[in-house]
Amino acid sequence: MEFLHMQMIILALFLPLAVWGLTFASANVLYDGISSSFIEHSKPVLNATFPYLAIMQLYEGINFTHSLIWGAAAILLIVLSFVLYKYRRNEYVTSNFNFKWLKEILTAVTTVVGMLAMGTVVGLFIPISAAVSIFGFVVGAIVAYLVVEMFFQNSVKIQFSWKSAVFTLIVIILFWLAFIIGWTAYVNNVPSKEEVESVISRQIIIIIRMNPSMNISKKDFYSTITSG
Repeated sequence: MEFLHMQMIILALFLPLAVWGLTFASANVLYDGISSSFIEHSKPVLNATFPYLAIMQLYEGINFTHSLIWGAAAILLIVLSFVLYKYRRNEYVTSNFNFKWLKEILTAVTTVVGMLAMGTVVGLFIPISAAVSIFGFVVGAIVAYLVVEMFFQNSVKIQFSWKSAVFTLIVIILFWLAFIIGWTAYVNNVPSKEEVESVISRQIIIIIRMNPSMNISKKDFYSTITSG
């Protein structure tokens, strides 16, 4: 039971970041034109990951707004935990979860994480076709679901539940609908190579801003990439 509690703490802290990070990685495998700057597109998720935020504040200084939000969230969760304990005590000591709906949600989301991890790895190391990556996603979903159920049920011999399996499948379908629609729209906004006239080099801009005393001409300031 204590091991399960440790799993829940890790899931609560890192599951959002894992979902977004693997979603971003999967998009890089399946689409062309995805930005390579993960941090640039991940600030809201990183700010919602307490260990990352705490470490960054040690190096960059205390951010009052973020600290206030996390402090309020901690107080709210502590109060809710006392309320839940008062009105819903777990009388079934052999049950790992007091709320079945919470288990179903965690099982489904964690299965999505495993699916994305397997599919991304297969797509990176066997970049033959999209079909191979899709096969990796399917196998990853099946394996992840079984492993998650083993951990949550604390047994290798799991009790299979059609309700849980169907709910997980629905979550996976909804995820892929949002994934395909969202990333397709993103990629369609990226112009083709023939349509690009010039590109500003982000590295040069950063160098100029960090060293304002540098005497660099406008010609050298811009890095131009032309088609062909």
